[in-house]
Amino acid sequence: LAISLESTALPTLVIVVVLITLLAVRAYDSMRGAPLEPWHTFVPHELSAKELWTMFRELVEALNPEVGAFLLTLDEPQEELRLESPLKGLPFAVKDIFDVAGLATTGGSRLFPPHKRPHDAEIVALLRTQGGRLLGKTHQHELSFGITSVNPHFVPVRNPYRLDHIAGGSSGGSAAAVAAGLVPFALGSDTGGSIRIPSALTGLVGLKPTVGKISTRGMLGLSWTQDTAGPMAPTVEDVAYIYGLLTGEPVAPVGPEPGVLRGLRVGILGGYFAQDLHPDVAHMMEKARK
Repeated sequence: LAISLESTALPTLVIVVVLITLLAVRAYDSMRGAPLEPWHTFVPHELSAKELWTMFRELVEALNPEVGAFLLTLDEPQEELRLESPLKGLPFAVKDIFDVAGLATTGGSRLFPPHKRPHDAEIVALLRTQGGRLLGKTHQHELSFGITSVNPHFVPVRNPYRLDHIAGGSSGGSAAAVAAGLVPFALGSDTGGSIRIPSALTGLVGLKPTVGKISTRGMLGLSWTQDTAGPMAPTVEDVAYIYGLLTGEPVAPVGPEPGVLRGLRVGILGGYFAQDLHPDVAHMMEKARK
């Protein structure tokens, strides 16, 4: 899946992208306090909602022209946040398959008339009530039917780690936005790999939940028997936390202590799943097994 793209980006620009992303990640790490929940790891406690918005918006303005993750960004929300809200003003992004009040939903296509939607998709509205602030909509493969997010109608989504490579699809824009450090997490959709593929290609964790577990109301569908909506984030803990907010079922630690797997039986797939693995991937899997 390492499909190259035509690019005029200079190597220096790649270095700048990586450096800014690393600085953003380091900023998150330095600002983390005691977890609010067992799996809650990414809400900075010392930044106001306005400071968070400004920081991420500036990152988008600096990096998105080359990464091509965002279709559009929104103005800063003016509503007052509840102090007890779980996300405390944390910005997030959504694939342009989810309705947002006052915006058109394109699904990455020119097929549909640009009608503004009257309501948010249910999970967008839910994250907003939980204190999340929608920063914008992300690019995708046209109509979610493909795995490259090279879209002839808009711009190709580029992999932040290597700008002449794809970010995967169909939720490639959401993956690229998180991987580039432009938002802490994003929503994608997955029918046959559209969250999992771009997450794998950009070093993220992405979850395709059980069909029906997370609401898809207000989401442009592809297959009503297989469509799912799910979170994409840097770590398992982050995804688990957002999953808990979306389902109302907080995810408990999987071992006697958070992050400890001692005493649990873990299945490792072989056969077809181990064929044609890149040597680096095979090495890391064997290392993890031991």
